[in-house]
Amino acid sequence: MPREIGVVIRFIKEKGFGFIAAESNPEVFFHVSGVNDAGYDLDAGSPVEFDIGKGKDDRPAAKNVRVTGPLDPGHPLLRQDRSGVARRNPPAARPAASGRTGALGGILPETCVFTSFYGADGFLDQRLFFDAARDAAEIFERGVKPTQYRGLFQQFQALALPLRDNKKPFFWAREKFGVLYVERVVRAVERGVLPPVVKDLFDRHRDIVLADPREMLGFFRYVTNILCYFKKPS
Repeated sequence: MPREIGVVIRFIKEKGFGFIAAESNPEVFFHVSGVNDAGYDLDAGSPVEFDIGKGKDDRPAAKNVRVTGPLDPGHPLLRQDRSGVARRNPPAARPAASGRTGALGGILPETCVFTSFYGADGFLDQRLFFDAARDAAEIFERGVKPTQYRGLFQQFQALALPLRDNKKPFFWAREKFGVLYVERVVRAVERGVLPPVVKDLFDRHRDIVLADPREMLGFFRYVTNILCYFKKPS
């Protein structure tokens, strides 16, 4: 079977995994254990060739990954934007502003912030379901009514579910996320309806959410889990 040709769209070096865009599949998972080159350089945009195998849960995964020479500038994998296949490496999560604390005044504690919502195995980071979501909920409950947070969750749900079910493309979800951010987060904080820490939740994760559909769905899972930890009746 001929080897696949693709482009690295994201590589999280500290966690040892990433994703490749190929002509046959817009997002193929790979782990560093499947990379053949010892001195590999897998920045976003790196051209690679690989074999398709099976990862956990029988999902497609790239094996025997090898960095190759540059692709022709006219290659379709280099022409597509974020709404299609190839994407630039997303910026790191925004750092906390100095001089502020992890309270309703504005900034989430670092334990509630993610640079990726996925672990090295390609599955959701377990902190999403436990400590991070619980701690964020405890902070939010000091100044957010459950009905207010539920309204925010429901608008996010309206864009996340069609994306998850492949009924809507990622560029559509990104646009809806922008509307959600401006109308339901920024405006509410400026009017004093929501505390600044809610905006910080979105600000600290906005870059990775807008760069990758899986990360957007991971963030939706996080927002959902936070709601589940609310102790006040909704």
